Amino acid sequence: MQSSSPSRIWLVPQPAIDSLIKILIEENYRVVGPRVDQHAIIYDELNSIDDLPQNWCDTQAPGLYQLSNTKDQTNKKLFQYNVGPHSWKKFLFPPISQLSPTIPSNPPPKPLALFGARACELAAIAIQDRVFINNQYCDPNYQLRRSNLFVVAVQCTTLADTCFCTSMNTGPELPPTDNNQFDIALTELPDASYLLRIGSQRGQEIANLLFKKYSPQPASLDQLQSEKQTIAQVKSNMKRALPTENLKENLLKQLQNPHWDDVASRCLSCANCTMVCPTCFCSSVDEVHDLTDESIYRQRRWDSCFNPDFSHTSGAPVRNTIRARYRQWVTHKLATWFDQFGSSGCVGCGRCITWCPVGIDLTAEVAKLVAPTPEPNAP
Repeated sequence: MQSSSPSRIWLVPQPAIDSLIKILIEENYRVVGPRVDQHAIIYDELNSIDDLPQNWCDTQAPGLYQLSNTKDQTNKKLFQYNVGPHSWKKFLFPPISQLSPTIPSNPPPKPLALFGARACELAAIAIQDRVFINNQYCDPNYQLRRSNLFVVAVQCTTLADTCFCTSMNTGPELPPTDNNQFDIALTELPDASYLLRIGSQRGQEIANLLFKKYSPQPASLDQLQSEKQTIAQVKSNMKRALPTENLKENLLKQLQNPHWDDVASRCLSCANCTMVCPTCFCSSVDEVHDLTDESIYRQRRWDSCFNPDFSHTSGAPVRNTIRARYRQWVTHKLATWFDQFGSSGCVGCGRCITWCPVGIDLTAEVAKLVAPTPEPNAP
């Protein structure tokens, strides 16, 4: 994405969303975005507006995810849901990929267009960029998928009970147009029309194709005020937060805290939290061969620090207890990640809370770990 100077904010009708998807397809992008499948909103290929989750919304809580449909035929909302079990990580850092010693493997047949990325997800992509391409080691497979990426971002106008992006400074408001994090941004208004912002030169080119069919109208002051009020309401309704002040130092002082045992007594070490996390990048490499042993290749697959074998070395795992594995995940994500990549590894999307089968709440556990020790009563 190439940055450009901020332009006007335009108003477009809902049919323009369908045209935008089709223009991207005509421009040789593989468009991937939200759709309903297996009772969840997942990310998969889009061909038209009909693939989007029209009127679908979700209820989330620790260990709970439920979909419902408002069945409103007057204003069919497209983006009134919150993030689901999928993240854009699966397209930029696939769960399984074949490795080559010389050239990037498994290249995508077309450049990707991500349709419907939220603010926390843009932050997650930026974090993975730092991990894979913005340091001394560059992953050519990730770089290939990341190049020529087109991003259509969507402003959050609703939130889940598990969201805590405000405390991580990653949302809910989308970043400014000159931050080079999206090409086009959309805000869904109450009447199911859309505010459109342009964030790059390529975004302007695509918007120009859209404007040939839909003459854009400058957004009114009332519409901009409605957007501002909606964002403020989302922020004020956010219930969860991480205690981020001096969090790295505070966590690393608690390596022997008995509360790790309390969490371990509930944690299943199932790795759900790391699989749904949009920034976790642990992987393992296997030698894979066919049934006749005529072909052998190296395959990279997602792995997790919650798997006992992940730390297996010299005949035994280094972290052979759930306590040790949960502590490793939390302290790496929220503390030592700063040493490696200069930021936290958490964006406050809340997926790890929603998709934990026993409902462990990261924000609550961290708050207990770093809470000041009460002073003993004076005699």
